[in-house]
Amino acid sequence: KKRMIKILISLMGNIEDNPDSEAIRQLVCGFFYQLSGEKSNVPLLASYGLIPPLVNSLKLDSDQIKIFACGSLRNFTEHENSLKSFTEENDISEILMKIIKTAQIEDLKKSAILLILKLVHVKESIPKLMKLGVLELIVDGVIQCSKDQTNKMFEHYMSSLSVIAYSDSIEVKQMLFKEQVIELLVQQVLYGNPSFKEYSMSILLSLSLVSDKTPILLEKLKYHLRTLLESSTETIKASTLRLMYNFIANSSNKTVLANDCDIIPIVISRITTESDEKTVYRLMAIFHVILTVEGTITIALKNGAVNALFSAMKKSNPETQSRIAQVLCFFG
Repeated sequence: KKRMIKILISLMGNIEDNPDSEAIRQLVCGFFYQLSGEKSNVPLLASYGLIPPLVNSLKLDSDQIKIFACGSLRNFTEHENSLKSFTEENDISEILMKIIKTAQIEDLKKSAILLILKLVHVKESIPKLMKLGVLELIVDGVIQCSKDQTNKMFEHYMSSLSVIAYSDSIEVKQMLFKEQVIELLVQQVLYGNPSFKEYSMSILLSLSLVSDKTPILLEKLKYHLRTLLESSTETIKASTLRLMYNFIANSSNKTVLANDCDIIPIVISRITTESDEKTVYRLMAIFHVILTVEGTITIALKNGAVNALFSAMKKSNPETQSRIAQVLCFFG
């Protein structure tokens, strides 16, 4: 088996002068596509240097060869060490984007898209992919597939968007702060199916760590925060609270939170009923910031803030009690 693989790989690199070279390469690529479909074969194939010949096959005219090559390379990405080796193929991203833009056959375009979405999972490749327009490709894909969220491609697009959002690079995160992207995520949080609601919310949470950009997120979410805080899904409620906690890190958000979001009654209600210490602490931090805005103390008093705070004080640990005491000072 090993000898046969070596011969076939060698054959891929030495058939250009053969008049039947395209037919031979198609057969060989088809064979490797089938062989790489078995995960246990991938390390062996990679160790024999199959990736470069497959990448070169993407440059050929034959659509079927390119489909087989894309499929084989995608199978390679299921193996972590093989996935990392893709970063050494400097031109694969450009080749795939060219195929996506020019492919006349839908199967070829889909194969190239699935492969480039896999490359997004290599952190080192993300900045380059972003510059090539992969973000726009993903956003367009999510929009096209959003009407049928059972479509497997929708999950692939959302997964790639999540990987980009959780990039260690602030520069990469900032590229996501485009109106179309934020609007897309907000719509998914509000109206998507349950699994993608949480997916989208996790992406927004990651983006909310870029403090100077949070006013953009808040502007899109300000009329929906109360609805999300009252969600029947505990994960969404908890995530919304964390989102608001991240918002207060930027002082320019406090007036919008206090005046436009109508969240004071909900915050007070949560203070009364919440038992998780970390959540109560976040509530106190949010409430403290909101109460610095003129007019909010009167609204808070009308909604029973003082009783809620004393109730929370009785069941909190010393650190949270200290935070509650700071908030109580607003009420004299």
